[in-house]
Amino acid sequence: MLKRNVHKFRTEINIKNQQNKCSFIYVILTQHKANVMKKIIFFFLGLSISSLSFADILLNEAFTAAGLPAGWTNTAQQGTALWTIRNAPVFASPSGGNYVVFDDLALGSAVTPNEATLRTPTVDFTNRNTAFLKITHHWFGVEFTHGFVEISNNGGVSWTQLIDYEKLTRGSLTAPQDTTFDITAIAANQANVQVRFRYTDGGQAGRYWYLDDIVLYSNPDVGITKLVLPNYLGCAQTYGAAQTVSVQITNFSFEPVTNIPVTCQVTGGTTATLTGTYNGPLIPGGGTANFTFATTINMTADAAYHFFSYTSLVNDSYLLNDTLLDGRQQLVTTYPYTANFNISNAGWLATGAAPLTNNNNRNFKHGNLPATYLNGPQGQGKSWYVEPTTNSDNTQIWVESPVFNFTGLTNPQLSFDIKHSLRNTNNQYWVDYSLNGGTTWIKLGTNADPNWYNTTSNSWSNSETNPVDTWTNVQHNLCLLSNQTCVKFRVSGRSWYGPPQLQSWYSFAFDNFVVRDGPDVGITAYIDPVDVGCLFNTNQQVTVRVFNGSCNPISNVPIQSNITGVITTTLTGTVPGPIPVGGFVNYTFPTTINMIALGVYNFTSFTSLVGDVNSSNDTLSTSINVTNLKITTYPYLEDFNSGAGFWTASGAAPPLNGNRNFVL
Repeated sequence: MLKRNVHKFRTEINIKNQQNKCSFIYVILTQHKANVMKKIIFFFLGLSISSLSFADILLNEAFTAAGLPAGWTNTAQQGTALWTIRNAPVFASPSGGNYVVFDDLALGSAVTPNEATLRTPTVDFTNRNTAFLKITHHWFGVEFTHGFVEISNNGGVSWTQLIDYEKLTRGSLTAPQDTTFDITAIAANQANVQVRFRYTDGGQAGRYWYLDDIVLYSNPDVGITKLVLPNYLGCAQTYGAAQTVSVQITNFSFEPVTNIPVTCQVTGGTTATLTGTYNGPLIPGGGTANFTFATTINMTADAAYHFFSYTSLVNDSYLLNDTLLDGRQQLVTTYPYTANFNISNAGWLATGAAPLTNNNNRNFKHGNLPATYLNGPQGQGKSWYVEPTTNSDNTQIWVESPVFNFTGLTNPQLSFDIKHSLRNTNNQYWVDYSLNGGTTWIKLGTNADPNWYNTTSNSWSNSETNPVDTWTNVQHNLCLLSNQTCVKFRVSGRSWYGPPQLQSWYSFAFDNFVVRDGPDVGITAYIDPVDVGCLFNTNQQVTVRVFNGSCNPISNVPIQSNITGVITTTLTGTVPGPIPVGGFVNYTFPTTINMIALGVYNFTSFTSLVGDVNSSNDTLSTSINVTNLKITTYPYLEDFNSGAGFWTASGAAPPLNGNRNFVL
């Protein structure tokens, strides 16, 4: 039916490009013969519109609004008449409804000369090896009137003529003409491409030029957009020794395509290179098709699997969207488990409460932190970070883990690294866990737990004034999850703010997600001495707080404090315990130190429990600068002949004190 209802013919126009070399622009004209054909074309156009986010249809304008679209310009060179947007009389373009027209007939024969230009926004064809312009139009030919289609690749500084419509009528209101220009010679790989439509009546009584459905695109273009199989695991599921691999191919082009070479390189738990060619039905513009590789892979090992999939279509016009890197994780039964996310997403899934609307333009993104985002990756490679693109929306988003089997675990521990800068509790993030494959979720922990949430909202939030902009390790025990067979985690939250607000209002990132099994203790605070600048003794005690992150009470913890600076000494001892689960004790070393002398004292204290599974939280360091002399010998005399003698002058309104001060 398509061939019976469409009459196609090709016109070849010889032009010169900017280098004055001859090249050809092909103009493909489609004359619509029936309303049925219009509906078919509109159907395919709709499929193409759905792929606009992939940026191969770089401009697609159907003039749906009553006003001039953003970025377009409408100017008069002679006379005052301009192009107008209207919907009557009916113009049978594929999109229907509104269109743009220069109606010289309506002006009347007395209004002349007229010349007006309709110009598109600037379009970026960088990294695109082909370029096309498609229009639907009706030109009513009158001798000496002209309709010019012109193109510029320097932002409108100079223009090249594509075609000059004159006395030959093209199309009609009921059967408009589709025209496609191959503009590759001028526009491919150019960043500042514009097209203009210039009507001039040549001083005659002209008629009209109807335009609609103006499209700038690159073609052909395909790529992998989804790893279809293997799917994510649920409860009581595992991957097998002959696992099928399927990918989704998307046609970003404007025209149907098939015979697409496809490759998938698998690394991680196994190594394999799968190849094949999709030669099924034509994939329409904007459409998708699934392709299954003939060879299976062995995914029985407890590991992350990284799938690097890509198409290799000959003459693919845009190579930057050919590839997809995705990951899967076998059921986790081996510990410690570590996901550093430096290759793929390791089987974690970023989603949210409204995935069909892109979570209202807020998502977790996997990749290297931009340098301006919380000081960048800081040597840790890829991570997950929040990237909203609009402001004022409370949609919850999260990154969901693979499935963990905690059978046999008696001391499960969780730790990972975070950064955040969040304006008030409208922007907050936390950790949930599920015991039923993600059907229901429970928040993990509270702000009362040490080294966990920083606000009473039981989340990480309200940190804009004091941002955590270096990677900081947080931890929590998973005692409640011991021996559970289907455990999932998600790092979840919401950012109300987004651009154009400051990035410091909505930034959150996490990395290096680790689950271990075993005891865990560490030092969380110095109780004595504290930095007050004076009042230290010749027999100063050193007291630290020791926290038990394990799922069982802990006793007999070896502990040590190395002190350098004004003095150099080492204090040792044993915390007798028992330290309760999720609790702490304050331990005072049996040996004291002399802190009378002025200067800096550096303390590095740590626990050394045998079998401790998380050494990163064992150690805590601090420094104290003793700046004031403590008087311990009497009688005391200070005559101030050699200086202030550690006395300081001040007052009720320092530093000027109303221009009243003690002077030495």
